[in-house]
Amino acid sequence: MRPLKKILSRISFYIGVATFALFCGFPMIWMVLTSIKPDGDILRATPVFWSWDTHLDHYRNLFDQTDFLIYFVNSITVATSATLLTIVIATLAAYGITRFRFTAENISPVACCSRICLHRF
Repeated sequence: MRPLKKILSRISFYIGVATFALFCGFPMIWMVLTSIKPDGDILRATPVFWSWDTHLDHYRNLFDQTDFLIYFVNSITVATSATLLTIVIATLAAYGITRFRFTAENISPVACCSRICLHRF
């Protein structure tokens, strides 16, 4: 009886995880499917999940009529720079906080960091 309960518990867990993943991933699936639909299906009053009349005209227009690759490289450059700068600053701040000694070390770390941050005000 115990193994059956364990199996049912795992099955229900994985069904829950799959449902959550589908719930979170559905907007991405919808965007990809909408990008290959014709304009008529996109602008319909009742949404169509799948259209058999698929094409890649929207992607062709994206690369032909805009400077998408320039914008994409710019976005990647800015995101990478901001991430690296944030990592460097956070590492230096964490090092400083670990070396800081004060009287209330037994308090939770959140309270300690709040005390350090709000000490200046």
